[in-house]
Amino acid sequence: MSGRNGGVGGLPAVGGVLGMLGVLGGGLYWLGNQNSPRSATDDSARKTLQNRYARGEIDEEEYRRRRERLDATDEDISN
Repeated sequence: MSGRNGGVGGLPAVGGVLGMLGVLGGGLYWLGNQNSPRSATDDSARKTLQNRYARGEIDEEEYRRRRERLDATDEDISN
């Protein structure tokens, strides 16, 4: 019974270290993504738009309108 409430064996310390490593890793990941001007979401949106146009789900005018909106978003991010 000494291991459950008394902390004998170091289990609470191991959990605390793992938790701090998780927080540190999450912070580094977030900081690494702050510097990229275009994210993977932008590329994904473009590919999805192209695929929908290729399958005939949207017409040429709708494709052009959405593509211009994506391009305008890119210009806003780069300025």
